[in-house]
Amino acid sequence: MKSNQPTKYSHTSLIIGSFRKHYKYMTNVIRLFHAKGIEVLSPKEAEILNPNDKFVVFDYDPEHLSEKELEDLVLKKMHKCHFVYLVNPGGYIGLSASFEVGYCAAHGIDVYALEPSNELCAKYIKDFVEPEEMVNLAFQIYEQSSN
Repeated sequence: MKSNQPTKYSHTSLIIGSFRKHYKYMTNVIRLFHAKGIEVLSPKEAEILNPNDKFVVFDYDPEHLSEKELEDLVLKKMHKCHFVYLVNPGGYIGLSASFEVGYCAAHGIDVYALEPSNELCAKYIKDFVEPEEMVNLAFQIYEQSSN
C-alpha cells in the first residue's frame, strides 16, 4: 500500500493469549477486527513453525532473532495500539500472556479479555468482553489516531 493512501483501519490492536492452545480462535478474532476496521499489529495470520514449543515462532518471524528479541518486537507494537485483547477461552492465561498483561499495566496500555480468570494478572484487565462487543467498545472509547 502506498503511504499517501488512507488506511482502511481506524484503530489498532494487538492480540495475546496462548498461541498453542487458542490460535484458531485468535485468527477468527483477527479476521473480525480487520473486517470491522481494527488493524491487528500482532499476531498476523500465519503458520506456526513450532507448535509444540513453549514460545511460538511464526513463519513471518525473522529467523535470526532470539525469543527475547521476538518478544521485544511485540512489546514495542503494544505502544502503537489503542488496546490489547486477550483471547483466553475458559479463563486460561499462560505465562507469556501474564507477562504481557503486566507489561501493559506498567505502561498504561488497556487490556481487555474474552473471559474472566482467577490469575493475578486478571486484576489488571480493564473489562471482559466478546470480540464483537470489543469492536463496538473500541469505536466508542478510542479516538481515531495516527499511531
